[in-house]
Amino acid sequence: MTFFTELKRRKVVRVAVVYAATAFVVLQAADIMLPRLAVPEWAMSLIVLLVVLGFPVALVLAWALEVTPDGIKRTEAVTREAQAAAPSLLGTRTVAVAAGLLLLGVGLGAGWILKPVPAPPVPVAGEGGWAEAASIAVLPFANVSADPENAYFADGLTEEVLNSLARVTSLRVAGRTSSFYFKDRSEELQTIGTRLGVGHVLEGSVRRSGDRLRITVQLIKVDDGFRLWSDSYDREMDDIFAIQDEIARAITDALRIELDTDLPGQRRPTESLPAYERLLEARTLIARRGAAGLNRAMALLDEAVRLDPAFAEAWGALAQTHSLVYWYDAGVSGEASLARAETAANRALELDPELASAHQVMGDVMRDRYRWVESEASYRRALELNPNDVEANSQYAQMLGRLGLTRRALPLARRAVQIDPLSPVAPAFLGILLYQSGERVGGLRHVREAGRLGPDLLWIPMAELAMLLDQGGLEAALDLQRAISAWLQANHPDDPHAGLYELLRTHGEDAAAILALLREALTYGPQEAGGVGWAWAVHYGDPELALELMRAERRVWDGAHDPTFGWFPHYAPVRRLAGFNELVRELNMPEYWRAHGWPDDCRPMDGADFECGMAGAP
Repeated sequence: MTFFTELKRRKVVRVAVVYAATAFVVLQAADIMLPRLAVPEWAMSLIVLLVVLGFPVALVLAWALEVTPDGIKRTEAVTREAQAAAPSLLGTRTVAVAAGLLLLGVGLGAGWILKPVPAPPVPVAGEGGWAEAASIAVLPFANVSADPENAYFADGLTEEVLNSLARVTSLRVAGRTSSFYFKDRSEELQTIGTRLGVGHVLEGSVRRSGDRLRITVQLIKVDDGFRLWSDSYDREMDDIFAIQDEIARAITDALRIELDTDLPGQRRPTESLPAYERLLEARTLIARRGAAGLNRAMALLDEAVRLDPAFAEAWGALAQTHSLVYWYDAGVSGEASLARAETAANRALELDPELASAHQVMGDVMRDRYRWVESEASYRRALELNPNDVEANSQYAQMLGRLGLTRRALPLARRAVQIDPLSPVAPAFLGILLYQSGERVGGLRHVREAGRLGPDLLWIPMAELAMLLDQGGLEAALDLQRAISAWLQANHPDDPHAGLYELLRTHGEDAAAILALLREALTYGPQEAGGVGWAWAVHYGDPELALELMRAERRVWDGAHDPTFGWFPHYAPVRRLAGFNELVRELNMPEYWRAHGWPDDCRPMDGADFECGMAGAP
């Protein structure tokens, strides 16, 4: 009897066919369902591993055991008569089953895997079956005024209603960036609901003529387009705060949500309508980021607090603007920006100690000064006051990510993405944290999606470039470097990194020439001298130079440094250097670690010593 004949007699071949078909279906179904269940990204790898390990086990069992009318027995003990009477494991029926399983797997892949994945649902406290309904996106109100300049007023009013609703913790409200993504876009409501993971949308229009307003709003279910509520408001401009309050309360009534907090609209934030109008316009500019817009927003908010020195929300927005200028405008003194942000935030909190946005900005200021404990306290207070604050969730996650505390940061980053899935910042930083944790595939996917949402944010392609070089995607990394170099040539033509793409193309794997250019960059001042080259320095095997390029940021930004990328797994050789320990000491990280826990990649030693670089690539 040949070995193959024995395999057939013991039905090993048949078991292999059925196992392979079943495994194919299981993997297809898992690939579809796991993202929709918000299961950690490593779960798919675990399932694949179990399926692979189970295959030889199934073959061994098929060789050793036999199904008979009297039960399962060892194959050697089975007589030919029992073998003939036993039900066949694979005949016409089993072939049909295997074929059916394969068709089912193909159908799952073709019919479902291409469907967009909605944002994971956030648990809410609703009454009975209303939990699913307790989610909403406030779409930008259309400006139907004769003057197109009133568009900022419509946008600002939209944001005010959105912020009022976000204070209701039993209601999940899509973030501003995601809602405004659909401005001037003709999208079906079902598409909007799917992409934002909400059950309802609020649409509206604003017509302004002098001091007269006409505001029309309607609340719609996205699954069937049914209008739950609508109303129109013809009022004087002086009634704007009462209108916001009425709209927010009408929505919560329509959704049958019991209010669990006071809405901001119940009080008048300012007696100066001109100051309020400046706040509305400034908020639109703040949301767009960019140095020019932020400088314009500062001028508007300076005017707002001059018109009403007791306007807490304007002081809070002014503080946020200064904290953002710190990173978005290289021509402004970093420490001066932080000092102005702190002064404005303190003034806002004197006027309103429960203004969540001011606590969040104070967290940003303390974080950028490396006062980690104070930063964390401010972020936590902001989230106590408003758990749905996207900035507080995202910025707190960024603080922990800079400290290398990836596991603590990930839930906050995921929460920010759930609230504001179409913001480029939230998914980009979630991707960076996933990469820090070792989830290379998921991390790269999130960062690439963020790059499509925010093509003007240069730090996102920088992160993607580092990931591609880690994964061997040299050609794709070169394409990204070409785009980064083009930006540098337009903005900083004297920076040697502006010609990095051409050098890489010309010299190919001439590591010495490329590393020489990178080292030359250390003598230059533009921020990009510390923002691009570290990835290539690691790729070409010079961790010491990579660390020097990282440290160059501190000279450029008045001592500022964001070490987030330094916690990528393949940067372990950089973290093993004595200079890395010196850097994190300068950033006051060990003090926080000793009190609140160490990163997975670091551990304390005797006395004040510690070591990092134990995880990741050797």
